[in-house]
Amino acid sequence: MRKFSKTFIAGLGLFLGLSVAARAAEPDWLPSPLKRPLADITIGFSTLGAGVNAYVATYDDTFLAEAKKLGVKAILLDPQADPAKQADQVSDLIAQRVDVVVIWAVNGKAIVPSAKRVHDAGIPLVMTNSKIDPSGKDYITAFSGPDDYNQAKIAGELMVKALGGKGNVLLINGLPGFNVSQLREKGFLDAIAAHPDIKALDSQPANWSREKAQTLVENYIARFGKQIDGVYSADSGMGVGALSAIQAAVKEGKLEAGHIKQTDCTLFGVAYDAIKAGDYYGSVLQAPEEDARSALKAAILIAEGQTLPAETYIKVTAVTKDNIRPDPATEFLSAIWPPVPSGQRALSRDGGRPVSRDNRGDGRARPTECPVAPNGCKRLRWIIRSQSSEPVLSDAPGRSPSLAPGVASRFTIRRQAPRRRR
Repeated sequence: MRKFSKTFIAGLGLFLGLSVAARAAEPDWLPSPLKRPLADITIGFSTLGAGVNAYVATYDDTFLAEAKKLGVKAILLDPQADPAKQADQVSDLIAQRVDVVVIWAVNGKAIVPSAKRVHDAGIPLVMTNSKIDPSGKDYITAFSGPDDYNQAKIAGELMVKALGGKGNVLLINGLPGFNVSQLREKGFLDAIAAHPDIKALDSQPANWSREKAQTLVENYIARFGKQIDGVYSADSGMGVGALSAIQAAVKEGKLEAGHIKQTDCTLFGVAYDAIKAGDYYGSVLQAPEEDARSALKAAILIAEGQTLPAETYIKVTAVTKDNIRPDPATEFLSAIWPPVPSGQRALSRDGGRPVSRDNRGDGRARPTECPVAPNGCKRLRWIIRSQSSEPVLSDAPGRSPSLAPGVASRFTIRRQAPRRRR
C-alpha cells in the first residue's frame, strides 16, 4: 500500500510538472484559465492564393505551423485568387461548423455575401490582411493585418524625400478591385498631394506580377521617357520588375542612370538587396510571419471568448539605405523573392510557358532553355511545379523547403544540377 502511494504521488507530481511546463510553453497572450482546450478549437481559413506571390505562401506556411505548435486545428483552403471559389470555400467552412472563420478576401466587395452567411450562421469572422468593403463591416468580428493606407503614405513620403519635393511619378498597382490595391494607391496619392510640384503621370495595375510590372514600365518608358522621375509600386515584387525595365532602358541610353527613384510597400528580398546597393530608394517592411500570427492570435482569442478591438494593425518599418543594415526585422527576407540565379529556368504563371533569366544585365524573362548565359548556370536551381494548378514562378518560394515547410505540401520541389555546355 505504501509502495502504491509513493508511486501514485510520484506519478501525480510528474503529471502536474508536465502540465505546468506545457502551460508555461503557451504564449503569454492566452487567457488563464482557458475557456476551452486549444485542441478543441477549429479555425477555418480561406486564404488569398499561395500562387499569388511569396508573401502569401510564407503567410500560409506560418499560419499552419503556428496553429500546429499551439495544438489548434486549422483548415486552410486556397481559392487561387478567384472570388467565386472563395465564396464556395466559405460555404464549406460554414457547413463544417468551424469555431472561427478567417478570410483573406480576394475582393473586398465580392466577399460581403459570404461574410453575411458566416455572420448569420453565428460564427465569428476575422478578416486578415485585406479589409472587407464598408457595406460588410457589420458582419465581421475583427480585422487583423497591415494598415495599407498608412504604409502607402509612408512610401509616398519616402518618394517626396527622394525627389526633393518635385518631379513626375508613375504608379504600379496590384489587383483591380482588391482592397489592398485601392488603399495602397490612395495612401500614396494622398501623400504626394501635399506637394503640388509632384505630379502623378499615370497609374495602372500589374496584378502583383513582376513580369507584368516590367512590361508596364517598358510601356511607361516608351510613353514618357525622361519625364519620369519616380516609380511607386504597391509591392516590391512589382517594384523589382520595374527596376529591370529601368536598368534595361539605361543600358540602351533611353534613361539616365540613377535618375528614377523607386519606393514601394511590402519589402521583398530583391528590393532589399537593391536598396543596399543604392539602386532602389526605399520600401516599407511588412513581415508575413507577423501578419499570420496576428490573425491566428485574433481567431484563438475570439474562440476563447475574448473581446478584441475592431482593428489590430501589425508593425511596419520604413527602410532606406540609411537604416537597412541595423534593421533587425529582415531575417524573413531571404525567403522572399530572392534573386534568380544566372541562366535559371523558371516557370511563368503568364500562360505557363517556360521562361528564363540571364546575366545580360537587363533581368528580362526570356522563353529559352537553361543555360542562356555565356558561362552557363553556376548554381543549383529549384524547379517548382504546382500540384494543384498552373506552374508558379520558381523565384516565389525560392529557397530550400526547410525554410518554409508548408511549401512542400503544395509544391513538388526537385533539386536539379545545372546543365553543362557540351
